[in-house]
Amino acid sequence: MPVRVRPRARSGLLTRFLRYAIATGRAERDISADLRGALVPVVSRNHAAITDPAGIGALLRAIDTYDGQPITASA
Repeated sequence: MPVRVRPRARSGLLTRFLRYAIATGRAERDISADLRGALVPVVSRNHAAITDPAGIGALLRAIDTYDGQPITASA
C-alpha cells in the first residue's frame, strides 16, 4: 500500500530539513530524492455543511436534546 502524506509535507519540507542536516554535517545526502514518485497525493473530499440559519438552529436543538451515551454527548 502506498504511503500517504499531506501535500505540504511532500512540497519540500523534508528536503529543507535534509538540506540543513547536510549543511550541519548530520546527514550525508538527501534521501527524499528516493521518495519522489513513490508518494501518492491524498484525495480530499468535501463534507456536508448546513448553510441555512434554520438548519443550524435545528442542529443545535438536536445536540441539546441528545439522550445517548454521556461520552458522546460531551464530545
